[in-house]
Amino acid sequence: MVSLFLIPIIVGLATQAIKMTIAKIQYKVSWRQTPSYGGIPSAHTAFVVSLATVIGYYEGIKSASFAIAIAFIIIILDDALRMRVFLENQAKIIDMLIKKIKITGPLPRLEKRLGHKLIDVIVGGLWGVAATFFLIWIF
Repeated sequence: MVSLFLIPIIVGLATQAIKMTIAKIQYKVSWRQTPSYGGIPSAHTAFVVSLATVIGYYEGIKSASFAIAIAFIIIILDDALRMRVFLENQAKIIDMLIKKIKITGPLPRLEKRLGHKLIDVIVGGLWGVAATFFLIWIF
């Protein structure tokens, strides 16, 4: 059952490409400068929703595999909506402290766009389901 493995991979990569294209247009930056975290749609969400959709389609929603996939969705959504937003706030505070105490010299770049807004996750989830059913239909 190659579809169980291949479809979520394709959906995740396609979502990341869409997100990078949106970011490039929105921020008018080079491809290298497009953010890899945060932004719309959420590629992590699209991937795990696609995985759960494929499992639910092929193995049924009463299967143990589907239950595990739902658990992964919960973990990924918690990470996207809560944990990474917390890390964003820490990066902003660290930057403020660096400016305040006037630290000079090379410093590591702190990523400030890590988390997702609720709409990013919703669009990622809806895209994950739609793209998965489209790919199931193709395969």
